[in-house]
Amino acid sequence: MIYYIILLLVIISNVFSKGVFQIKINTTTLISSNISVCIKEYQTIVVDDSSCRLGQKNFQINSNFSIISIPFDLTWPKAHSLILKFNFTTYKNNHQISGKTNWLYETTLNNSLIEYRIICSQNYYGNDCSKLCYPPILKTEHFICTDSGIQCDEGWSGKRCDIPICKQSCGKNGKCVAPDKCYCYNLFKGETCQECIPLPGCQNGYCNKRNECICKEGWGGPLCNINLNPCKTKNRCKNGGICKNDKDGNTLCNCPLEFFGKYCEKKKLTCNEYKCMNGGKCLIDQNKAPKCQCNKIFGGKYCQIKLIDESNMNLNGGHLLEMNIINIMLLIVIAFILIFVLILFSIFVYRKQHTPKKIIIKDLRITKKMENLYTLEPENLQFQTINEESTTSTDNTLVKSTEKTNIHQFDRNYYTICYDY
Repeated sequence: MIYYIILLLVIISNVFSKGVFQIKINTTTLISSNISVCIKEYQTIVVDDSSCRLGQKNFQINSNFSIISIPFDLTWPKAHSLILKFNFTTYKNNHQISGKTNWLYETTLNNSLIEYRIICSQNYYGNDCSKLCYPPILKTEHFICTDSGIQCDEGWSGKRCDIPICKQSCGKNGKCVAPDKCYCYNLFKGETCQECIPLPGCQNGYCNKRNECICKEGWGGPLCNINLNPCKTKNRCKNGGICKNDKDGNTLCNCPLEFFGKYCEKKKLTCNEYKCMNGGKCLIDQNKAPKCQCNKIFGGKYCQIKLIDESNMNLNGGHLLEMNIINIMLLIVIAFILIFVLILFSIFVYRKQHTPKKIIIKDLRITKKMENLYTLEPENLQFQTINEESTTSTDNTLVKSTEKTNIHQFDRNYYTICYDY
């Protein structure tokens, strides 16, 4: 029986570990299906006995390719020995094992390739799987687990990577709340909280200490809101205009001859550029601007509008029969006045016809011959005297009386009174 005896001396740190030791066998000639693995303490001369204190396992394989896994969860010694019996062949060698997941090439013997590695269990890291690292639990923890243990994300520090790092210190006026982010206390601002907040209302100033307002150049006043030199801060003059400051803090523009406007933004026109139409004549007005003087039959800015047809001309004198807007308005006003007077006269006539007549009675007699009948209310009658008769009888006959008396009202009825001329 041929044994493969492999002696591996692995020198690692003497700490508690947890992982799996794996051996991979790839052979083209499978003679024996039984494999024996023994891990024991370090021996200068490896003794093949039943003492496998660090781990032992027997396997049966049914193919030419197999991976053998032996878990461990103990404190590894500084070095250890490994015995592998396979295909009645013995092989001895010393080698240091890495905890990385890459397979380590060992040797080729009798058409068999033997490799090995150590892989760490979950939450264990390092070459010897001795670094215990649990992933972040709290939102304030910012790290990943590596072979070296906890590795903080960029911008974080601390045992659990929960302390932010500000490369530029926030100073005594703030605190670091996230990588390179400061939270400033009251009355301070800026990336590093070194800038104070000026006095409330300060418009064009700054401060060296809180509640202070130091004016920038060109500004004045307690709140730096007075522009001492408006032409320097807001010069709006165009086309070569010269800016001047007035006493109220405003700006004035002195324009060149060929420009005008508040900011010299308008160019003056000359009669060479101002074309008058239909025989109009170009003149320069008091504002030194061109203006068209039109003849009587044209109007508009450029005399482009024809006002009166030439057929309306008087042949005798050659003058136009002008009917402008003023004349039309005058005729309309006169027409309204005439209509108003006519309405007042109609009202007067109507009222006069319907007003009860006032009659002065001196001699009143009832005769068979009657003329000029008037139907009146007795209470509306006015008279001076009754010399001979009075209306006191119930049959409308007159009774003589030498006294002056009034006609009395008769139950608000209407009566017919007749008199002679």
